Amino acid sequence: MKWGLIPSWNKTMPDYTFTMRTINARDDKIKEAKSMWSGLKHVKRCVVIAEGFYEWQKKGKKEKQPYMVQWEEPGRLMCFAGLWDHAVIEGQDVWSYTIITTNASKALSFLHERMPVILKSEEEIDMWLDPKLRFTEEVSRLMRPTEDGLKWHPVSSFVGKVGNDSIECIKPIVIQDESASKKALLGFFKKASHEKFEEKTVDTKRASSQDSLDVTSSQPKTERVEIKTEDDEYEEQLRAALQSSQREIESPRKQTKNDMAKEEAQFERDLKVALKLSQEEADAVSTAAKRKHDDADDCVEGSKSSSTDANCSPASKRRHGHANDASVGPTSPTPKVQKSSAKGINKSSAPSITAFFKPLNPK
Repeated sequence: MKWGLIPSWNKTMPDYTFTMRTINARDDKIKEAKSMWSGLKHVKRCVVIAEGFYEWQKKGKKEKQPYMVQWEEPGRLMCFAGLWDHAVIEGQDVWSYTIITTNASKALSFLHERMPVILKSEEEIDMWLDPKLRFTEEVSRLMRPTEDGLKWHPVSSFVGKVGNDSIECIKPIVIQDESASKKALLGFFKKASHEKFEEKTVDTKRASSQDSLDVTSSQPKTERVEIKTEDDEYEEQLRAALQSSQREIESPRKQTKNDMAKEEAQFERDLKVALKLSQEEADAVSTAAKRKHDDADDCVEGSKSSSTDANCSPASKRRHGHANDASVGPTSPTPKVQKSSAKGINKSSAPSITAFFKPLNPK
C-alpha cells in the first residue's frame, strides 16, 4: 500500500512530484461535486492507523521545528480518515491511499494551519467505512478538527529524512528558549553597562583666590544613566561589541600596510643611491680611458714626424717601451694608481649596485 494516491486510470507509474501532491486530500475539495475525489468518496473510504502525526513549525525563513502529536492517553492509536484506489500499471496491481486533512484546531494552530481528520470512536469508524453508505451530509460532518485529548512535543530534525526509522523520530527533545538566551545575553551586557556607566560622583574644587591653597569640595553631583528598553540596549551593546572586534582585526592590517610602504620607500632610496654611485664610477673609468687614448695618439704622431723619440714625453716613452733614449735613464715599474672621481671616491670603495637590492619581506 503506497502513501500518495495513484488513480485507477493511470497506466504508467507517476513521478515523485505527482504522488507528493496526493498524499493528502483537502476536506473542502472532497465536498465539491466535481473533483478527482468524487468517485472515491462514496465507495473507497479507508482508515489509516498510526501512533501519531508530525507537523513542522516555521521558525524564520528556512528553519522549521518538527513536532509529534499523539493522544494524551498512553498507547492509544490514531485513526485517520482516508481514501484509497487500485490501479494496474504494467501488469502489476498498485494499491495506494491518501489522508484527508481539515483546518487545524485552536490548540494546534501555532504549528500548522492544517491537520489530519481523526476518527475518535468506533461509531465514527464504522460510519466512515460503511460501503453501503454514500458520502452524505452526515458522513461529511466527520471531517472536522479534533479540539481536545491531544498532546505534542518537539522532536529532532532527524525525522525529516524519509530513510530514518528509529526511536529518535519520536523521542522528545528540549528546545532552548530564545527569549531566555536573549535575556541572558542582555543581562551580560547590562551588567557591563552598569559597571562602566555606574553613578559617578564628581567633586568640584574651587580656589578662593590665585594665592590661596585652600580647596573646598562642593556637593557631589550624581550622573545617572537613563536605561533604555531592553531590546534597544541589547542591539546597541551587540553593535558596539561587533565594532570593537572589527577595529581590533583591522588594526594589525593597517600596521602591516604601513610597514610595507616604509620598506618600499627605503628600497627606492637605496636604489637611487646605488645607481648614482655606479654612474660616477662609470664616468671615472671613461675619463681614465680617454686620457690613456690621448697619450697614445700623441706618441704615434710624434713618431711619424721624427725617427727619434724626442717628441714623446718621458711618461709616454716608459709606457710604450722607448728604453733606447739615453735621457730617460733606467726605467722603474710604475705603480698602478686607481683613478678617482671628482668627489674622491675610489673604484674599489664604490659600493656595488647589487648590495642595495634586497627582497621585500613585509611583516
